[in-house]
Amino acid sequence: MDISSCFNKNFGYSGVTSNMKDVKPLDEIDSYVLFSEHEDVFLFDKDSNKEVWRTSMYGNATCGLLCLVNQWAVIGGEHLIIWTNNKLQEIKEPDLKWIHDMKQTGDYEIEILIDPWSEKSAIWNLNIQTLKKSKIADFNNYKEKPYQDNVAW
Repeated sequence: MDISSCFNKNFGYSGVTSNMKDVKPLDEIDSYVLFSEHEDVFLFDKDSNKEVWRTSMYGNATCGLLCLVNQWAVIGGEHLIIWTNNKLQEIKEPDLKWIHDMKQTGDYEIEILIDPWSEKSAIWNLNIQTLKKSKIADFNNYKEKPYQDNVAW
């Protein structure tokens, strides 16, 4: 995705406009883009050309999901950050640490892949509304393999 079209001279965050190479899109829908920039994550409204919110996490975000129909966003990395009802919430549970990837499976359901090379590698289900989680399975397919960005799960 070419993210330069998301920004113009009116966008007030100079770090983005002056150093675009550090900005990584995590997910995009019609009017919004979820971005990561170093240890910051922000939701950007393309129509108004403004940030909706910004937050930070330890380490860089590795993945993110947007579902603006249901008004939520989820960011994964060292821990999980959830935006619902216009509120940001950090989820720092040991089972959901070092998130590698996520995918949406229902209106308020996601699956989370925990670091495929760690001893705790697993796939979890999480309900965004209730925050109820359940382990789907251990995930040992990549334990002895070299790192790669794209993991088939």
